[in-house]
Amino acid sequence: KRMKTILFPTDFSEDSFKALEFGLKYLISDSPEIIFINVYQIPAGAASGTFYLLEELKKQANEDMHKFVLKTHKAYPDLNLKITPKVLMGDFADQCNSVALQYHADCILVGTKGASGIKEVLVGSNTVSLIRGLKAPLFVIPFNFTENKMETFILTYDGDDYEINSKATIKKFAKWFDMPIKAIHSKTNQEKKIDWQSIKTLFHDMELSIEEIDNDSLEVGLKEITNQNEGVLCMVHHKQSFWESIFNISDSRKMVMHAAMPILVIPD
Repeated sequence: KRMKTILFPTDFSEDSFKALEFGLKYLISDSPEIIFINVYQIPAGAASGTFYLLEELKKQANEDMHKFVLKTHKAYPDLNLKITPKVLMGDFADQCNSVALQYHADCILVGTKGASGIKEVLVGSNTVSLIRGLKAPLFVIPFNFTENKMETFILTYDGDDYEINSKATIKKFAKWFDMPIKAIHSKTNQEKKIDWQSIKTLFHDMELSIEEIDNDSLEVGLKEITNQNEGVLCMVHHKQSFWESIFNISDSRKMVMHAAMPILVIPD
């Protein structure tokens, strides 16, 4: 019924472990395989002693990975988890998407940090770069997520019809969570009327409500949506169009990184 293979990028932090807890509770099937991946990079400006620095980074990452795997098995002794650890050097998004394809991952699972300043920018940049070239559905789990906030599967809709595969993926996840569906559109005064027939057809056999929110900006509308609803927020990422522009906006990045609900991003 649920996912057999999950790709889990981790920096071995407590916030990362919270994201893993979400996946183990809501997403996995019996005897799942979880690929733990840590991607390290050579620090900018490191010219001399680069080889030894890389070896040290690799050694530390492998040690931290070993401890993180043991911690997971200890925390979930009753789950028949198959954990495949991978420590890789390179670009975070490229490596994650490559491994997702290699293992035919059902989804990628990442956590956000309760960080500010430069940490917020770096964490947000990793997630945004991953979304741009996304090869599998992505769950972004906020550090402040609480389990009692799982009431509605919220689908943001921009009026553009989805590809057939995207529709199947949306429907699959909605059925997994087994929650009422709320389709939401944040509109501006100049916008043409939205045709909801495609969404009504997609969820014809499920509990569905539709809501249009009037706002001058999409960012404000999305923040209003996340403040007024509790559950899973689902976005479909259209390459080179609507969501491509959204994830280039700093305010939207901050919303994604600090939302109080899990966000599911589906590549279209």
